[in-house]
Amino acid sequence: LSELKKMYELLTLRKSFRPGVDIDQISQILINDQRFIILSAIYDDQIAAIRIGYQSANDIIDFLAASNNLAIKTYANYLLVWSLIEKANNLNLDGFEFGGIDPYSNQGVYLFKRGIGAELSINGPLWIYHKSPIVRKIIGIFN
Repeated sequence: LSELKKMYELLTLRKSFRPGVDIDQISQILINDQRFIILSAIYDDQIAAIRIGYQSANDIIDFLAASNNLAIKTYANYLLVWSLIEKANNLNLDGFEFGGIDPYSNQGVYLFKRGIGAELSINGPLWIYHKSPIVRKIIGIFN
């Protein structure tokens, strides 16, 4: 988890987004709840990516991920997602829930998920995902 924390902090700086979770605050939950599945991809003794899934009653949910530039070069996140999909299949669960993404403000993650074969499902009010960056900024002010 200490490596995940470092990698996640660097990722937030590199991609300029606010952290969605405080790893220090959730670390005991991650450690003690056996439904969390923590995977890492290691290449040449270097961690390239860490991904955490959560096993619910029906599926495995993509909970948290962090990676570095090595993950981009080695496609490490594809391996970790595939491992979670296999785990869901081996447990006879309904599937793998990849979670949501704003396709306009985080296009890299959107393309990654789409490239794996995820189906786009828009939930919530459609105006949140307006194509115009100006409209999205104005909406962000009121959220």
